Amino acid sequence: MAVTLRAPSRTKRASHGRVSSITFGKEIMASIVLSNPTQERLERVFPKEMQSEARDILLEATRAYADYFGETDSFERFHIAALKVSRGDLKELRKAADLMNLDYRDLLVSAKFANDITAHLKWLPGKK
Repeated sequence: MAVTLRAPSRTKRASHGRVSSITFGKEIMASIVLSNPTQERLERVFPKEMQSEARDILLEATRAYADYFGETDSFERFHIAALKVSRGDLKELRKAADLMNLDYRDLLVSAKFANDITAHLKWLPGKK
């Protein structure tokens, strides 16, 4: 069974990474997982009862992006950036996930990860 996702209808930049409608198959869905550093930060940012939903938000956004760009292994930086800007709020995490699909560079700037490719690994929030 295929699932269709729709990204936000507005676009910020005409030349990069817009996803208007995508269909992805089971092979992409099955191959995307959160990295250990991402999972550790998710557990620190979100309380236990919200972690499953937070994980689903990140994975759904990733699946849309992966199907469009054909990549599944370079999302750790984006995931951790989304977790950081969410500050433990699911609504903010959804906004960050939408921003990742709209223009991941804006997400990286918001998280202050844009100028250092390893900054996401240096950020380790306090435990919830």
